[in-house]
Amino acid sequence: MNRYLIFILTFTSTILMALFLFMFGLTSYNSIILSNYQTQVEQIISHSGGLNQGAKLMADKLSQEHFHGMYSVNSNDINVDFHKPINYTVSANIPVKLNISKFSHPIVFTNHYTTRSQIRKDSQKFNYIKKQERNE
Repeated sequence: MNRYLIFILTFTSTILMALFLFMFGLTSYNSIILSNYQTQVEQIISHSGGLNQGAKLMADKLSQEHFHGMYSVNSNDINVDFHKPINYTVSANIPVKLNISKFSHPIVFTNHYTTRSQIRKDSQKFNYIKKQERNE
């Protein structure tokens, strides 16, 4: 009787440890992917002077092509002057599908970030963006 009890306890603890390691690995993987997206979006936003239409299109295209559309970015800061802060939010919608059952529940979370504008007022790109906004 003691052998069976020891076997059941060992088997259960092994399964729980394997499940814990799997969940830790999955969380670490998603964190790395989010960090990659956030770094690339930060560069797009800072080099566009904010989340203007061009930067939003580039961020959405990046999400669709490389991250299966799991991420989106939002900001109210558009065409910010050089070295001024730009606040933006990255939202993730990560689908979790288990092949064992029809269970499907997305993991949704939002992170807030700040970067600095890297576009100067006298640059051609900044003037082009301002001219486009006046024409719209």
